[in-house]
Amino acid sequence: MKALRLSPSSRRHERSAGSAGSSLFSLNHQLCLELDLCVHSPPPSPQPLTDVSMIVTLKALPLTDSCACQRIGQWLGHHDSAKECSTCDLEEEISELSAPTSLLVVRGALGKGDFEAAMQLAATLLQAGADPDETDPEGRTLLSHSVQHLDDSAALTRLLLNSGASVWHRGGTGVPDHSPFTWLLRALILRRRFENCDLTLEMLARVMGERPAQMKAHVLRVMFRHARCPKVLGPIFKRIKEVVSVYWTNAPSLQYSCLSAIRRRLAGRTAHGVPLLGLPPSLKRSLLMQDLF
Repeated sequence: MKALRLSPSSRRHERSAGSAGSSLFSLNHQLCLELDLCVHSPPPSPQPLTDVSMIVTLKALPLTDSCACQRIGQWLGHHDSAKECSTCDLEEEISELSAPTSLLVVRGALGKGDFEAAMQLAATLLQAGADPDETDPEGRTLLSHSVQHLDDSAALTRLLLNSGASVWHRGGTGVPDHSPFTWLLRALILRRRFENCDLTLEMLARVMGERPAQMKAHVLRVMFRHARCPKVLGPIFKRIKEVVSVYWTNAPSLQYSCLSAIRRRLAGRTAHGVPLLGLPPSLKRSLLMQDLF
């Protein structure tokens, strides 16, 4: 998606909000102003949207968001009862710093179960420079939300991993563990069965396996903290350990070591860098974890 260029009306809002407010523009607010859908502006005559990425972005926005909700909902032809906006100044946005911005808007599509739209929206935002490790107010990244949906969201999980999203716990001591593996394990515990998770678990294991000692310590610590009801959860934990322990009990193969070295050198640019390396198709598929699908 092309970078948003603020329309005259949005530039007036930016000047009135000051430098502090302009840096806190949410994606919803930018889209609302860019399309001149602000409730303080005259409603535009309906124009067809031809930019597919823009349509996906708009459809992923919740209708209850301040300012953007009513006009964007009308633009998309939604007739749901949305919260009426009485103002669109940025004071409310500045006071509500917990509102999701940037890549975190993808959570809306995940919550609705629209995994294809979530993947397309994330790809658009990542291409525009979004941070794959941005955290929400709870300290969770989008990857932790994606793996919680197991293999239903495997395409988004793969995209985030290929874009450099971290698989490790990013908080300090005393901070709740929000690592992707933790949320994958919690999702399986809630289901009380090991199913619909093979792709997600293998992708996480491949990336975590690049640091086998750290992987072993993290996996065993998380499983120990969630060890309850052995008769019910025992088979789940056993199956998980069978899959992931391979990466710290066996010496890595030469192919895995080479692929890991390439991924490290690409430093989070795997999705964009691999096609430029001139490698055989089979190696490209392995680097991008497409061989699992």
